[in-house]
Amino acid sequence: MPSGLKRIHLDETESTNDICLNELNNSDIPILVTADMQTKGRGRNEKEWNSPKGNLYFSFGFTRHNLINGLSVKVGLILAESLQQILKKNVLLKWPNDLFYLNKKVGGILVETSSMNNIFKIVIGIGVNLQLSDSNKQWGNLEINTDIDKVTEQIIEMLSSKLFVFLEDDLDEDWSNRWTNLCIHNEKEIMLESNNEELFFMGINHDGQLIGKKKDDKILFVNESSISF
Repeated sequence: MPSGLKRIHLDETESTNDICLNELNNSDIPILVTADMQTKGRGRNEKEWNSPKGNLYFSFGFTRHNLINGLSVKVGLILAESLQQILKKNVLLKWPNDLFYLNKKVGGILVETSSMNNIFKIVIGIGVNLQLSDSNKQWGNLEINTDIDKVTEQIIEMLSSKLFVFLEDDLDEDWSNRWTNLCIHNEKEIMLESNNEELFFMGINHDGQLIGKKKDDKILFVNESSISF
């Protein structure tokens, strides 16, 4: 675990992101909040994130003087690469910030920010399904059958170390190419759910924007939308 990081672990909480934001309001020290389960977990656009025991619920909070372009997309890359390294499983990415395994969503990222006096408080929330009971089979999971606590701690250790880069710096310029190489819908037809527009997915740029080609061959850069493919 990186030095200078405050760690809080809870057996149960409504939302690790909420705890993390509250902690940042009282201190500028980087904060990590994890929990065995959440009762009001959430994803993007206020969607519910089912949060039973046996999975990863992780929030990393810190302060900066400026925001980071494409942060949730960049975190997706860090998370996918970490899971591949630890678990040796083919975890893939769906723009902007979903993780897929065996063609099912297994994880997501929710970045939330607030600001005061030109200081930004940033919380990166991560949820990953490591194992699920039969009653939750509509969701994907990484099918971890070994010591779940040991695996979870390995993931937390690696993520905490890698996310520390964002306290003062950013990812290297090659990150967007690495992201595209792990994209489950690269060079496929996709649909923007914001306006039901069909695009050919061409990758992402250094700001995490989606690069899509319209039917008339015009190139479109997209900041915010969910997609289907």
